[in-house]
Amino acid sequence: MERAGKPAAAPAARTASPAPAKAPGALDVGTLDRGVDPCADFYEFACGGWRKANPIPADQTRWGRFNELAERNREELHQILETAKDPKPGRSPIAAKVGDYYATFMNEAAIEKAGLRPLKPKLDRIAAIKDRKGLARFLGSTLRADVDALNATDLYTDNLFGLWVAQDLDDPARRHPTAQPRLEDAPQKGARDTDRVARVEPLRKRWRHHSSGGWSFC
Repeated sequence: MERAGKPAAAPAARTASPAPAKAPGALDVGTLDRGVDPCADFYEFACGGWRKANPIPADQTRWGRFNELAERNREELHQILETAKDPKPGRSPIAAKVGDYYATFMNEAAIEKAGLRPLKPKLDRIAAIKDRKGLARFLGSTLRADVDALNATDLYTDNLFGLWVAQDLDDPARRHPTAQPRLEDAPQKGARDTDRVARVEPLRKRWRHHSSGGWSFC
């Protein structure tokens, strides 16, 4: 029931992501479009009602049931964190640790006051890079097994490069690491998969040109 592919016949105005519904998971017959003959278009019969009632939000590039589920999970976690950050008596050690960490992360005033001071050690390391070896050493120190484009379609990394180890496509008996450059592809209003490919492809071409100048990973 994905809203990035087959468009609704009459899409409604785009809105912000709706607040996750507080309803237990169940078969929702309201998602059906009973005005469609299931023998003629079963997809529209099964999903048309939901698609008409759920236009793609203005802050999303696509919208479907899995996106809705992800938003609901995020809101559930948000409420757990909001409860845990309250330093009331009786918090368990785990709740206190999680709640205090979350409260610190959300304390924007303290973050602004600290400025770049917490980042200074890393900035100093970057400033000390003098050659390719130094750059490779620094990048290598940030590599973590935090992406998996092949199996889990997990593409995000906090670092310049992400790393995953997988079976060699040419030699199943061999496993090897793969470094994936971080690509920033922020959603834009009205974007679809074809638009995203068109935006990213020039970046890929520039990256290939840049990486051909001496980068090598094996």
